Amino acid sequence: MADEDLCIACTLIVTTRQEALQCDGCQKWQHRVCNTGISRPEYRNAVRAGTDIPWECQTCVVSHMPNFESTRFDEDFTASQTVLSAESIAEAAGLEEEMNSTIYDPPMNTAGQFSLIFELVEDSTKRGKTKLVDNHGYTYNVKRRRGDNTDWQCTVRPRVDPCKATVTQRADGGFVPGKQQHNHH
Repeated sequence: MADEDLCIACTLIVTTRQEALQCDGCQKWQHRVCNTGISRPEYRNAVRAGTDIPWECQTCVVSHMPNFESTRFDEDFTASQTVLSAESIAEAAGLEEEMNSTIYDPPMNTAGQFSLIFELVEDSTKRGKTKLVDNHGYTYNVKRRRGDNTDWQCTVRPRVDPCKATVTQRADGGFVPGKQQHNHH
Protein backbone atom coordinates (compact mmCIF):
# COMPACT_ATOMS: atom_id res chain seq x y z
CA MET A 1 0.00 0.00 0.00
CA ALA A 2 1.50 3.34 -1.03
CA ASP A 3 1.54 6.30 1.35
CA GLU A 4 -1.13 8.17 -0.57
CA ASP A 5 -3.59 5.47 -1.69
CA LEU A 6 -7.11 6.89 -1.72
CA CYS A 7 -10.26 4.89 -1.06
CA ILE A 8 -12.13 4.53 -4.36
CA ALA A 9 -15.46 4.91 -2.53
CA CYS A 10 -14.95 7.80 -0.08
CA THR A 11 -11.70 9.28 -1.54
CA LEU A 12 -10.08 9.49 1.91
CA ILE A 13 -6.55 8.19 2.44
CA VAL A 14 -6.28 4.46 3.16
CA THR A 15 -3.59 3.83 5.78
CA THR A 16 -1.86 0.57 6.63
CA ARG A 17 -3.60 0.49 10.02
CA GLN A 18 -7.10 0.57 8.51
CA GLU A 19 -9.10 -2.40 7.31
CA ALA A 20 -9.01 -2.12 3.53
CA LEU A 21 -9.25 -4.32 0.45
CA GLN A 22 -7.32 -4.11 -2.78
CA CYS A 23 -9.40 -4.71 -5.91
CA ASP A 24 -8.31 -7.79 -7.84
CA GLY A 25 -9.20 -5.96 -11.06
CA CYS A 26 -7.82 -2.41 -10.91
CA GLN A 27 -5.51 -2.89 -7.86
CA LYS A 28 -7.00 0.20 -6.14
CA TRP A 29 -7.84 0.28 -2.43
CA GLN A 30 -11.17 0.67 -0.62
CA HIS A 31 -11.94 0.83 3.12
CA ARG A 32 -13.71 -2.34 4.20
CA VAL A 33 -16.59 -0.31 5.69
CA CYS A 34 -17.16 1.63 2.45
CA ASN A 35 -19.72 -0.86 1.08
CA THR A 36 -17.33 -3.69 0.20
CA GLY A 37 -19.74 -6.36 1.39
CA ILE A 38 -16.98 -7.89 3.53
CA SER A 39 -17.81 -8.14 7.25
CA ARG A 40 -15.30 -7.39 9.97
CA PRO A 41 -15.23 -11.06 11.11
CA GLU A 42 -14.57 -12.22 7.52
CA TYR A 43 -11.77 -9.65 7.18
CA ARG A 44 -10.14 -10.45 10.51
CA ASN A 45 -10.33 -14.21 9.94
CA ALA A 46 -8.58 -13.80 6.59
CA VAL A 47 -5.86 -11.61 8.15
CA ARG A 48 -5.29 -14.10 10.97
CA ALA A 49 -5.12 -16.99 8.50
CA GLY A 50 -2.91 -15.03 6.10
CA THR A 51 -5.30 -15.67 3.21
CA ASP A 52 -6.40 -13.32 0.46
CA ILE A 53 -9.99 -12.16 0.14
CA PRO A 54 -11.06 -12.38 -3.50
CA TRP A 55 -12.79 -9.03 -4.11
CA GLU A 56 -13.43 -6.57 -6.93
CA CYS A 57 -14.67 -2.99 -6.65
CA GLN A 58 -18.06 -2.05 -8.06
CA THR A 59 -16.47 -0.46 -11.16
CA CYS A 60 -14.61 -3.65 -12.07
CA VAL A 61 -17.64 -5.85 -11.35
CA VAL A 62 -19.77 -3.72 -13.68
CA SER A 63 -17.08 -3.77 -16.39
CA HIS A 64 -17.27 -7.62 -16.48
CA MET A 65 -21.05 -7.66 -17.00
CA PRO A 66 -22.23 -8.48 -20.48
CA ASN A 67 -23.80 -5.70 -22.50
CA PHE A 68 -27.21 -6.91 -23.63
CA GLU A 69 -28.83 -4.60 -26.13
CA SER A 70 -32.53 -4.05 -25.80
CA THR A 71 -34.81 -5.14 -28.60
CA ARG A 72 -37.64 -3.00 -29.87
CA PHE A 73 -40.89 -4.95 -30.13
CA ASP A 74 -42.86 -4.90 -33.32
CA GLU A 75 -46.28 -3.33 -33.22
CA ASP A 76 -47.67 -6.85 -33.70
CA PHE A 77 -46.15 -8.10 -30.42
CA THR A 78 -48.61 -10.00 -28.27
CA ALA A 79 -48.39 -11.33 -24.74
CA SER A 80 -48.51 -14.89 -26.09
CA GLN A 81 -45.00 -14.46 -27.52
CA THR A 82 -42.09 -15.62 -25.39
CA VAL A 83 -40.41 -13.08 -23.15
CA LEU A 84 -37.09 -14.16 -21.65
CA SER A 85 -36.39 -13.63 -17.97
CA ALA A 86 -33.09 -12.35 -16.61
CA GLU A 87 -32.33 -15.89 -15.42
CA SER A 88 -32.90 -17.43 -18.86
CA ILE A 89 -30.74 -14.75 -20.53
CA ALA A 90 -27.98 -15.38 -17.98
CA GLU A 91 -28.28 -19.13 -18.56
CA ALA A 92 -28.02 -18.64 -22.34
CA ALA A 93 -24.95 -16.45 -21.86
CA GLY A 94 -23.37 -18.91 -19.42
CA LEU A 95 -23.65 -16.53 -16.46
CA GLU A 96 -25.74 -18.62 -14.05
CA GLU A 97 -22.99 -18.47 -11.45
CA GLU A 98 -22.98 -14.64 -11.44
CA MET A 99 -26.76 -14.63 -10.97
CA ASN A 100 -26.36 -16.82 -7.88
CA SER A 101 -23.49 -14.81 -6.41
CA THR A 102 -23.34 -14.33 -2.65
CA ILE A 103 -22.36 -10.71 -3.13
CA TYR A 104 -25.39 -8.48 -3.11
CA ASP A 105 -26.34 -4.88 -2.62
CA PRO A 106 -27.39 -4.17 0.95
CA PRO A 107 -31.11 -3.62 1.47
CA MET A 108 -32.29 -0.02 1.17
CA ASN A 109 -35.07 1.68 3.07
CA THR A 110 -37.80 3.83 1.52
CA ALA A 111 -35.62 6.97 1.78
CA GLY A 112 -33.03 5.35 -0.51
CA GLN A 113 -30.53 4.89 2.32
CA PHE A 114 -28.85 1.59 3.15
CA SER A 115 -30.75 -0.27 5.86
CA LEU A 116 -28.90 -1.33 8.97
CA ILE A 117 -29.06 -4.95 10.02
CA PHE A 118 -27.92 -5.85 13.53
CA GLU A 119 -26.76 -9.19 14.91
CA LEU A 120 -25.98 -10.19 18.49
CA VAL A 121 -22.79 -12.26 18.74
CA GLU A 122 -22.59 -14.29 21.96
CA ASP A 123 -19.25 -14.77 23.78
CA SER A 124 -17.43 -12.48 21.35
CA THR A 125 -15.49 -10.29 23.78
CA LYS A 126 -12.38 -11.23 25.74
CA ARG A 127 -14.58 -11.51 28.83
CA GLY A 128 -17.16 -13.69 27.10
CA LYS A 129 -19.79 -10.96 26.79
CA THR A 130 -22.22 -10.40 23.94
CA LYS A 131 -21.33 -7.89 21.24
CA LEU A 132 -23.66 -6.20 18.74
CA VAL A 133 -22.48 -6.07 15.10
CA ASP A 134 -24.11 -4.21 12.20
CA ASN A 135 -23.90 -4.99 8.48
CA HIS A 136 -21.44 -2.10 7.98
CA GLY A 137 -18.94 -3.85 10.26
CA TYR A 138 -19.29 -1.57 13.29
CA THR A 139 -19.35 -3.25 16.67
CA TYR A 140 -21.04 -2.15 19.89
CA ASN A 141 -20.84 -3.13 23.55
CA VAL A 142 -23.41 -2.64 26.31
CA LYS A 143 -23.47 0.90 27.65
CA ARG A 144 -26.40 0.42 30.07
CA ARG A 145 -29.62 -1.50 30.56
CA ARG A 146 -32.87 0.39 31.20
CA GLY A 147 -35.69 -1.99 32.07
CA ASP A 148 -36.25 -4.16 29.01
CA ASN A 149 -34.19 -1.84 26.77
CA THR A 150 -30.42 -2.03 26.24
CA ASP A 151 -28.25 0.88 25.09
CA TRP A 152 -25.21 -0.11 23.03
CA GLN A 153 -22.19 2.12 22.30
CA CYS A 154 -19.61 1.89 19.51
CA THR A 155 -16.51 -0.01 20.62
CA VAL A 156 -14.15 2.57 19.08
CA ARG A 157 -13.46 4.53 22.27
CA PRO A 158 -10.03 6.24 22.16
CA ARG A 159 -9.36 8.82 24.85
CA VAL A 160 -9.33 11.59 22.27
CA ASP A 161 -12.56 11.94 20.25
CA PRO A 162 -14.34 8.67 21.11
CA CYS A 163 -17.08 7.56 18.73
CA LYS A 164 -20.48 8.55 20.13
CA ALA A 165 -22.58 6.32 17.87
CA THR A 166 -25.18 4.35 19.84
CA VAL A 167 -27.97 1.84 19.23
CA THR A 168 -30.97 1.10 21.45
CA GLN A 169 -32.27 -2.45 21.58
CA ARG A 170 -35.97 -2.29 22.39
CA ALA A 171 -37.93 -4.82 24.43
CA ASP A 172 -39.55 -6.13 21.21
CA GLY A 173 -36.09 -7.05 19.86
CA GLY A 174 -35.90 -4.12 17.41
CA PHE A 175 -32.84 -1.92 17.10
CA VAL A 176 -32.92 1.89 16.80
CA PRO A 177 -29.72 3.78 15.83
CA GLY A 178 -28.94 6.86 17.92
CA LYS A 179 -28.63 10.39 16.57
CA GLN A 180 -24.81 10.42 16.50
CA GLN A 181 -23.01 9.05 13.42
CA HIS A 182 -19.73 7.12 13.55
CA ASN A 183 -16.70 9.44 13.42
CA HIS A 184 -14.35 6.80 11.99
CA HIS A 185 -14.06 4.21 9.19
